[in-house]
This record gives sequence, C-alpha cells and structure tokens, in this order.
Amino acid sequence: MKNIINILFLFILGLFFFSGCIEKKEVAAKKPKEMNVAEMKAITASSMPADVQLVFAAILNRVKGEKKRAKRVENVWFTKKGKHTISKDFKYKGFFPAKFSIMGYESVQISSKKVKTTIEGLLLLQDEFERRAGLYFAAHYITTKKGIVITKSHAAPVSPNSPGIEAYIVRKSDFDATSKGSLHSYTKLYLFALKNAVSMVSKSKFIKKGIKDEFLFLVFCKDRLLDDSILTMKITANGKMQGDSLIDPIYLNDKGFRFFIGAGKFNTAKRDHKFHIGVKYTLDPTDESRSVLLADFTNMVK
Repeated sequence: MKNIINILFLFILGLFFFSGCIEKKEVAAKKPKEMNVAEMKAITASSMPADVQLVFAAILNRVKGEKKRAKRVENVWFTKKGKHTISKDFKYKGFFPAKFSIMGYESVQISSKKVKTTIEGLLLLQDEFERRAGLYFAAHYITTKKGIVITKSHAAPVSPNSPGIEAYIVRKSDFDATSKGSLHSYTKLYLFALKNAVSMVSKSKFIKKGIKDEFLFLVFCKDRLLDDSILTMKITANGKMQGDSLIDPIYLNDKGFRFFIGAGKFNTAKRDHKFHIGVKYTLDPTDESRSVLLADFTNMVK
C-alpha cells in the first residue's frame, strides 16, 4: 500500500507542475439540494486524478472517524489551524466509493514548488447490500514536493434526486418464526426478505395455485436520506397510490436508511385481492410540487 501511495504522489507532482488534470470549473462551495446519481462517473484508476483520489480518501477517513495512524492517507495532512467541518452523523462502516462528480475545480501555481487547488464535488458510497449514501465535499489544499496539505475541508450528506426502492412479500409465519426481536435493523430484515420472499411472477406455483395466507410487505429504500426528506408508502387496490389505503404500514428509519412493514391477508391467485404498493418521495418538504412516485409494485402480473 505504501508503494502505491508513493507512486500516486509522484504522479501528482508531474500532473500538477506540467499539466492540468481537470477542466477548470467555477467553485461555488455550496452544498446542492440533491444528487443526480445518473450523471455521476464510476470511480476507476483513470477516471479520477491522483490528487483528487488522495484528498477524497483523506476526507472520507475523517468522515468515518478513523483516528489510527495506519488508516491515514500517507503524504496528506490536515492543518490544525484550518477550518474543517466534517459531518460525523454516520460512520459509513462497510461503505466504499463507487461514483463521483466534480462540481468545481480551480488550480493556481502560487510558487515554483507549490500549487493551490480548490475543489468541490459529490461522492457516492455503496456497501455490500448495494445501499448507497451521498456526500458533498469541498476542500482547499496545497500540493508541494512533500505532499498535500488540506487547509480547509467540508463534508456533509446529501440525498439523491431519485432513491432506489425494492419491495418483497413474505409469509407472516416465516417472519414470526425468525424474528424474535432480531429483525429490527435494516440489514437483518433485508437479508431475511431476500431469503424468504415469495415469487410473484406469473409462471410461479405461488401464483398459479393460489395461496391464502397472512403476508408481510417489506419495502426498502436503498439510498440514505436526510431527515427532512419525506418517503411514504401506500398499499391500494388501484395504481399510482390512488384510493383508500388497504394497510397502515409501520415506518422505520435505521440511521437514514428507511424501510416499511405492512401486513395483510389475501389470496395470491384471486384478482379481487389485487394490490399496488406505491412509494412517493418528497426531497424538499417545502416544495410538494416536486414529489415523485418512485415505485408502483403490483400482484397483477400478466
């Protein structure tokens, strides 16, 4: 790892002192209201300049609360007198960088041996469950032959403009037999859903034969949302969340990752037991006009 960092650092020196690494963009230094994941780039060795990778890694370590010297990024330092406002509301344990977007970039050579850079952007993190979390970051740093000195830095969570939604149906008896108070976390309930979900495709025996039983509707938001974002679920007989709610779901929030549980009794083969699971998202509660229907799942398979 040490050799890799050293190679990266040597690459930085050549990159900065002999050529520009990113197209210059005006730096606004203001956190956006939302993050458009579709416009972000996948992180690869060639897609992100070496200096940005190192600054990213150093800021991410701070966000995660890494204090051990072995976890620090070599040749990158934070000034003690500088202003560093790093959000630590979530530890991002098990999350790794997946995508990024550079919003602003300015670089000025202030002497023959120093380059001052200002950068801001978005970083998308992902874990093994494909949950995602967005971070806005901004930094001022100086590159010298000895390393990178970050004089100012800022990092804060940001919500996506269109969160991912997954829905599962499980037998209530399976849940009761497994639960025993152990399925209250997002990840444990999600793993249970993956293992025990019934198939709702038209060719499955579950649909063809028809089963009348008590079922649970488990709906998961795969993106971490800010507290002021509104996510609602409604189970109705009609699509697009139209009509009266058939079930009153339980809303749960596990450190920003939201999920819902609803219970109902129906026969999977009868059309008079049709249902739609609708999920609506409001990023900004002060602007209801921007509410979007994220998902409309149904048992009415063709």
